[in-house]
Amino acid sequence: MSERPHPTASTRPSGRKVEGAVAFGIAIVIVVAAGLVGHAFAWVEKLPVPWPEGLQIAPGFRNLQLPNEAGPYRAAQDGDKYYDHTGRLDGADNIVDAKDLDTLGIGRKDDQRRFPQRRSNWYASRQYIDTRKNDGEPFQWWRLNVYYYTGVRDAAPHVGEICIIAGGGIIDERKIVSFGPWPALRTPWHAGADFKRIGARTYANDGTRRRQVEYYVFVVNDRPMSDRLKVKNFLNRLTVTYSYFAKVQFSPFEIGDADAAAIDQAAEDFIGYLMPAVLDMMPTTDAIERLEETGNQAGNGPDAESKHGQETQED
Repeated sequence: MSERPHPTASTRPSGRKVEGAVAFGIAIVIVVAAGLVGHAFAWVEKLPVPWPEGLQIAPGFRNLQLPNEAGPYRAAQDGDKYYDHTGRLDGADNIVDAKDLDTLGIGRKDDQRRFPQRRSNWYASRQYIDTRKNDGEPFQWWRLNVYYYTGVRDAAPHVGEICIIAGGGIIDERKIVSFGPWPALRTPWHAGADFKRIGARTYANDGTRRRQVEYYVFVVNDRPMSDRLKVKNFLNRLTVTYSYFAKVQFSPFEIGDADAAAIDQAAEDFIGYLMPAVLDMMPTTDAIERLEETGNQAGNGPDAESKHGQETQED
């Protein structure tokens, strides 16, 4: 009768070895799963959303439809103090040159192909004066910029504070402020929106530092967001096929010694009058849902299905 060998320390699997093998196996599963998810993201189509009917975009990808008047605010006119602020304008609109447009990710080859089908990126930029203010008063002059991007995947939107730092400015404050409600606007904007406020000190033309405040919000498939990384995460969702986002950025030219509360109050007044016009430029939730439901590809062109690699400048 033979005897079975008694398990010894050298033949019995140790608890540590078993745990190590399990941990290694789990790690392999995680790595493989992450690779599969990354591969899936790489193949997710992000298709452009057409501009709303009636929206006029010039061949240089400039939106022509910012209003000349919005309540007490009117667009700059020839002879006004800040009419020729940038040195490049057409009527009341600021003109962004080709080099800066390329930096912003607007007007590249994808845009040139999509423009005839009304599916390109675009920008709008204009100065406004508060006609209730006297010359030299704080918050008399404002600048509004809108940058629209569509069919973009894996892009982190460009934000103003990075430019301020790159230009030698000092950021003193980053804060979320809530503006609204705006009952006349469509859902979800009727409830108002969170904007990001950037307080900074930048160089004036004479070399001295001046106080500067900027505000921005993103319109992301018709919903408000103030965090650029949340915008990026939304754009990368597997469930999102048709996508756009627009950065709405504005700032007063002169704020004097006003405190944060007074600046916010003036900013809320300004954007409250301009936001209806801005949203009129954006595709609605209903328009996007119709595209998702029908899979409408009309106007994309034969080479546009999976080549939506156009990106904004990532910082």
